[in-house]
Amino acid sequence: MALSFKSVEIAYKVFHQLGVKNIHSWPDDMANWSKEEMQNPKTDTVYGYCRKADDGWENLVFFVRDPSDELIEKWQELNNLVPNSSICKPYSENPDLFIIGWF
Repeated sequence: MALSFKSVEIAYKVFHQLGVKNIHSWPDDMANWSKEEMQNPKTDTVYGYCRKADDGWENLVFFVRDPSDELIEKWQELNNLVPNSSICKPYSENPDLFIIGWF
């Protein structure tokens, strides 16, 4: 189930608490990316996937190299604030990165 606009608002607050630096009102839509862009996203930047008509997103994520234990613990504490399925694992397109967010 896609994130509603209300869920996106909450997600942005969580990203802020996690210390993500590049949180844009209208993040780049990964659905339009080339294969190279998919393999090399910027770290510490929020991205959406498949923007919805209500300004929600199918996915809302950020990428990080070598996440600290503290970041993972904070994520585990906060991810349930957004009523969507969460993800925090090595990124399938680039194993040097972790993908963290919701879908």
